[in-house]
Amino acid sequence: MTTQPAFRRSEPDARRLSLIEACARVLAREGIAGASVRTIAVEAGVSAGLVGHYFAGVDALIAAFKLALGDAVKDVRTSHRLTDSPVCLIADEGAMDMHLERLLKAHNQIDTSSPRILEINPKHALIKNLAGIADVDAKDTVLNDAAYLLLDQARIVEGEPVLDPQAFTRRMTAVMQKGIAA
Repeated sequence: MTTQPAFRRSEPDARRLSLIEACARVLAREGIAGASVRTIAVEAGVSAGLVGHYFAGVDALIAAFKLALGDAVKDVRTSHRLTDSPVCLIADEGAMDMHLERLLKAHNQIDTSSPRILEINPKHALIKNLAGIADVDAKDTVLNDAAYLLLDQARIVEGEPVLDPQAFTRRMTAVMQKGIAA
């Protein structure tokens, strides 16, 4: 009769451990100066995005999104309210509620919308993968497209129209083509 070990490692734990081991090998071979997310990913035989999924913070991603979106949003920051969605739009403190603003706009009581804050869910797999890409190359064009696609997704969830449907379609098609080709 064989006995099961008291602790059995789950797949994510095993993957995390293999990434840590790959990091140790790269550090031993190339030193701190030669260790990058990309070299660790190559050593582990995974994508840089997967390394980011397990270890990256979102600071580089937030900076990349702020740069890409410019004045389209007031700010980009992490959210602690999101559980399933990668992003949401919120009104700034002291600003008019988004639903009230939409109602007043529909009745021609106000002309312009106040800029919104894009909140990102740092625990969402998509955000973790994008953070990994941002850690490797914050100027990657994937991040620019992802920023606008996620902003448009947040607008759709809020019941708002996409501001530039042609650009949305172009970005979505490009992402789908890359996903299918992979």
